[in-house]
Order: sequence, then structure tokens, then C-alpha cells
Amino acid sequence: TITVKGIEKSLTEITAEYDNSTPVLATASLEDIKKNVTVTAHYNNNTTANVEDFELEGQLVAEQDNVITVKALDMTTTITVTVNKVVIDTNLVEFETSLVYNGEAQQVRLKEGTTLPEGLRITDFGKTRTNVGTAQGVVVTFEVTNPDVYTATALTRTLSLTITPAPLGITSEDFETEFTYNGEAQSIKLKDGVTLPEGVVITDFGGTRTNVGTKLGVTVKFGYAEDFTGAQNYVVPNA
Repeated sequence: TITVKGIEKSLTEITAEYDNSTPVLATASLEDIKKNVTVTAHYNNNTTANVEDFELEGQLVAEQDNVITVKALDMTTTITVTVNKVVIDTNLVEFETSLVYNGEAQQVRLKEGTTLPEGLRITDFGKTRTNVGTAQGVVVTFEVTNPDVYTATALTRTLSLTITPAPLGITSEDFETEFTYNGEAQSIKLKDGVTLPEGVVITDFGGTRTNVGTKLGVTVKFGYAEDFTGAQNYVVPNA
């Protein structure tokens, strides 16, 4: 029995309403839900009052009608809340799909700084490619880690993977450019131990010099051997 302003009133029941205009996700807490619950105390003299001090008990399960118990003024009632899974848009996951040749089999990968959303992981990055060119139909496979809470717009993404040529990696430091006079025409040459990638040849050493002195502006040209049938995985300068 509650006495308010000298009038004795008995609490007959409490009712609770949930504002369904706000979608509830499976990651929501009971405190989040509580913000949209209105609890009303009903008295036997046909008066009502809003109840601010109440508690919720329940467990959220995605995409099921979830009955939540409302406790207030030593009485309880229940409300039903529709809980929705968290939808992960896998089309928003960003990938690196253009990679530089490195001599090894490569796959698409997450862009630097990209992290997967909570509840999602990648189980397969799809087929690999080693040589320069483009692999079509690379299928990336996703998995939802907690299907009770999360769902995905799609569990696969089809991409293409492009391997671009690598720099040749030969610099002026790799050449012998100073020789002792021997009476014959001489040209610059690669230093001992310096090798060119498979199929790459020097097509022009930039001319010769016989007498003592310096020849300026020597330009070395590279290319692929005419009989080379393999992948052209390097950028050849001055070809």
C-alpha cells in the first residue's frame, strides 16, 4: 500500500511498453533497450504514474522475439523486443588487387590500414598469381564468426589480381666504367657477380672508347632476348 498526499492507494499492476521505432541489434545491451522502455504503475483508484526506477532482465538472441522481464515497485511484467542481427557489408572491405612482381606467388590482400569489422573473418583469399598479368575470378571467402549476432551481405567477393612488372634493379653502381688503356676499343660492362634476370639482355652498351680520356653521356639499353618466351616480369629501362 502506498500513501500519496494522504490518499491510500494500492498498486494493482505495472505495464511496460517498448518503442519499436528504434531497431534493436543483437549487440545492444539491456541498458540500450531500457532507454526506449516506458514503465507505468497502475493503482486501484484508477490513477497511474510513470516509473523511473526499474530493471530489465533478459538475453538478446538475434532475429528472435525476445521476452524481457521488467522489474519495478516489487512487481514484474514482460515486454517483447524484436532483435536484429548486425549486418556486415562485405562490399565495403577494401583489398589490394594490384601488386608488384616479387618472384613469389601472391594473393589479393587487405589494404594497409584496413581492419575487418567485428564478427567477420576471411577464410580464403582466392587463387594466386606469380608472373606479370591479371588473374580473373579471384574469389575471396568470408565467414561470420558469431551467426547468432552477425550476418553478412555476401560471403564471397569476386576480384581480379594484377601483377605489375618490377624495377630491373640495375644501377650505375653495377657497371665497370673505368678501364686501363689496351689499344683496343672498350665499352662499359657489368661488374663481376652482377647478373640480369632471366630473359633480360643488354642491347646497347652505349658505344666504345679506345684512347685515354672520358666518354660522357653513355646510355645503356636493355631489352628481352628475341628468343625469350617467358614472362616479362621486369621493367627494362631505355629499351
